Amino acid sequence: MRNIWLGSIGRAKKVIAVIWVMSALFAIPTAIRIDYNFNDSLLGDRVYWCAREFPEFFGPSRKILNKIYAVYQNLGFFSLR
Repeated sequence: MRNIWLGSIGRAKKVIAVIWVMSALFAIPTAIRIDYNFNDSLLGDRVYWCAREFPEFFGPSRKILNKIYAVYQNLGFFSLR
């Protein structure tokens, strides 16, 4: 009986470690994304707002990454429902 108990504690530790690693991996895109301030002149006034995007050093693939990240966020949101 003691071996079963020790085995379940070992499995629980492994599951917790896997959850931590996966959480860290899934948080990487959120850490990389940057707030950019855009300003345009509308009728002579300046308008400011922020948009979360990947930095420009990702090159042309950053637009694709933004779309993939939006899908990733929506899947995460709807899986919690």
